[in-house]
Amino acid sequence: MRWTPWWPEVALTLTQGNAFGSGVTIEGLGLTFGHGISRFEVRPGHPNSIGPGKRPLHNMCPTVVVREGKPHLAIGGAGGRRIVNGVFEVLLQYATGAQLENAIAAPRLNTFGGLELEMERNWPKAEADYLKSIGFNFVIGPAARITAVSIDWQTGEIQQASR
Repeated sequence: MRWTPWWPEVALTLTQGNAFGSGVTIEGLGLTFGHGISRFEVRPGHPNSIGPGKRPLHNMCPTVVVREGKPHLAIGGAGGRRIVNGVFEVLLQYATGAQLENAIAAPRLNTFGGLELEMERNWPKAEADYLKSIGFNFVIGPAARITAVSIDWQTGEIQQASR
């Protein structure tokens, strides 16, 4: 597919949560409140525990990568608190030379601010063993769904991938 120059690249993350936000809608406006408090950790003493003056971890990070003043890559995700880790993992793979499809396909891990890690089933065993040896605990778990599109401005080639 070739890119049409007047069409901008966009990265978007839209979330209201599993039950469509708080379930509270402002009468007459149709605006539904989000569910931000659910992003706090309920256990006291955790870096993301609820407390006076604190703000929860934010889980959205739609990203546009620019090269030489032109949009090159747009990336975003779905998956709540796993989005930030997923976008970072894909950007890291892509920035270090992986093709977009391979960067999206690579295994991912999640951290929520402590020593607990959540790894996809296909995470390399040697890396998991090393992380465990330095004090991390891990479980097998899901990753965010990440979608990305890139354009090569010299050839006009567009690549897209999602997982």
